[in-house]
Amino acid sequence: MRILLITKAYPPNPSVSGMIAYNIGKEFAKKGNYVDVLTVDDIDKRIKRKYEEQTLYVLPTSYWERIYRKYTANRTSFAFKICFKVIQLLRKFSLAMQIRHFPNVEKKFTKAAVQTVEEIVENTGVYDVIISFFRPYSCLDCMIRLKEKYPQVYSIAYFLDLVESKDCPTLMPHKLYKRLIERGDKIVFQHSDCIVLPTSAKALNIPLYQEYKEKIEYLEFPTFIIRNSQRDNSYAIKDEREILIVFAGTLSADFRNPANVLEMLSRAAAQLEEKYIRLQLFGRNDCPELIEQFKKANNFIVESHGLVSKEIVEQAYDQADYLINIMNAYHSIVPSKIFELFSEGKPILNFCTCSDDGSLQYFNNYPLWHYSDCSSREWRKEEVDKLKDFVLCNIGKRVDFSRIVENYSTHTPEFVSEQLLLRIRKNVT
Repeated sequence: MRILLITKAYPPNPSVSGMIAYNIGKEFAKKGNYVDVLTVDDIDKRIKRKYEEQTLYVLPTSYWERIYRKYTANRTSFAFKICFKVIQLLRKFSLAMQIRHFPNVEKKFTKAAVQTVEEIVENTGVYDVIISFFRPYSCLDCMIRLKEKYPQVYSIAYFLDLVESKDCPTLMPHKLYKRLIERGDKIVFQHSDCIVLPTSAKALNIPLYQEYKEKIEYLEFPTFIIRNSQRDNSYAIKDEREILIVFAGTLSADFRNPANVLEMLSRAAAQLEEKYIRLQLFGRNDCPELIEQFKKANNFIVESHGLVSKEIVEQAYDQADYLINIMNAYHSIVPSKIFELFSEGKPILNFCTCSDDGSLQYFNNYPLWHYSDCSSREWRKEEVDKLKDFVLCNIGKRVDFSRIVENYSTHTPEFVSEQLLLRIRKNVT
């Protein structure tokens, strides 16, 4: 089969959602399917390139995306930050004027993506399957336009997370936001042949899921990697006093705010006598000023590296003593990142920032982790002491990989891609 993946993030510089798309595409290719990927990158004009088994059609990012990436990389001047805030405000007003298109706030991407696919189809023929990954909504909108033009294509809307009221733009009333999101979801469900939702969504009482239940496929996140041989975790520590802790993912003042996490880690580090904590952050974040506040804390070094390649993140994981998961602020939604962390086999610090941590059921099957409740700033000394003790007592410890493979077998790319292919084969002749 000829399969097209539409995603705004893909290697070599992916987000977590980009890694999910990559894992699925790689498995499809292994099983003999021809896989194309439509994605974006910081380039001047559209290009075609190969990445492992996939053919990538890469579109240029928008001007907004370019300056946003630069801002979240945290390597900008004060003057740039001021200019960014002004442009951000102007963009909000511009989006308000285009409210009839909401939740697609990237109509230019949709138009360019559809035109690109039309050219590909003209040269090589129609795809059998198109899989569009949310977020953003523009990817789903692109799939809808293509389904209208090529009704014979089997269309799949792959939801990696769900929209909540916390996503509401600053200038938009919540009632209007909810109504527009419901309208957008309805259109996606109507035009899709299959909708993939995270298994955690089964617990949500949403009428739309009942109305289109025959179209829905519930799947776990395909981010637990079973390796033939684990990467070499040995490395030379230049400073024996250092405890290296690594976080890779998106930080946001709205849905994954690191303020309380940084506060708790800095308080634990301040109590260390013979060691200090070095925290490395990889990925986008929109709160550089907040992170900057902790760079002079006692016994606590914070390094923010911005968006990097998956190879650099893997190297950081190899060197880390501890890995971090920060639960997002969306109730009952499980962060896909945790299964990637489990596959590393290292001690994990799980910081809960809301009252409903949907990840606990999965962490309970992992032998080496510590839970910290940092949902409020009412600091309890015993919480900080427990964190400090765990960090001191588990340096260098590793989980026997064979112990955890069975617990997370349904989260492997092999399992998830096969389940999805079974559904596709039943409907594509």
